Amino acid sequence: MSAATPIAASARGKRPSPVPSPLARSPNPPTALPTPPATEPAPSDIAPRASLVGALLAERYRVERVLARGGMGQVYLAMHERLGKPVALKVLLRPEDEQGRLRFQREAHLTCRVRHPHVVSAEDYGELPTGEPYLVLEHQDGATLQQVIQRDGALPPPRALPILRQIIDGLEAIHRAGIIHRDLKPSNVFLLE
Repeated sequence: MSAATPIAASARGKRPSPVPSPLARSPNPPTALPTPPATEPAPSDIAPRASLVGALLAERYRVERVLARGGMGQVYLAMHERLGKPVALKVLLRPEDEQGRLRFQREAHLTCRVRHPHVVSAEDYGELPTGEPYLVLEHQDGATLQQVIQRDGALPPPRALPILRQIIDGLEAIHRAGIIHRDLKPSNVFLLE
């Protein structure tokens, strides 16, 4: 998963949720972050990091399981032990990649600025004892738009249009903050019941 902020939408067309995607702070007008070089390894070429499952991070996040793995990071389901609240914990896979680290840090700083019902909010940012940066995001419990399309096929317009409106509302909020979502795709849109 590349640096990104997730978008959320209701499965019934009520409320979309964002998903982590690459974001970029832009001068006037908004512009995207530079595209990673073609030589950047594919997610399958990057050795998986040692599992964090079971670890307690920052004295508050108990890692429960892996949720997803992408080009830049691995996302875990974790529990905020003090609040009893599930969160998504995104960890950078290659901390030695300085450009990737900077993009990841930029994502963290920009994501926390956007507050909108259709954009997943960032809640914390830090570094593991081993040096990998992590980003704590609001956890979205639902299917992705990609999973729904694979399961149900093409969505009929009466179902698709309300979802699309919610995605556009989330993108508008992101753009107002001077950020461009660089990884908008069905797998980065959560449909919430």
